[in-house]
Amino acid sequence: MASFVYTGEEYINADHIISIDASPGTATIWIRLDTGDKYARSAKYLKEILETLGCRKAEQNE
Repeated sequence: MASFVYTGEEYINADHIISIDASPGTATIWIRLDTGDKYARSAKYLKEILETLGCRKAEQNE
């Protein structure tokens, strides 16, 4: 079953995320999808996105 992450503007199917880039010192993350699309979104959603993707480090930094 697909998991979806909220990015502040819409929900993205987490199965299609291939990378997330965070720029230090900025409030922006870049989300790249397997479709070739790239989205700039607020970094405040990074932790929630990483948790949805099952990244354990995001859970440990609470």
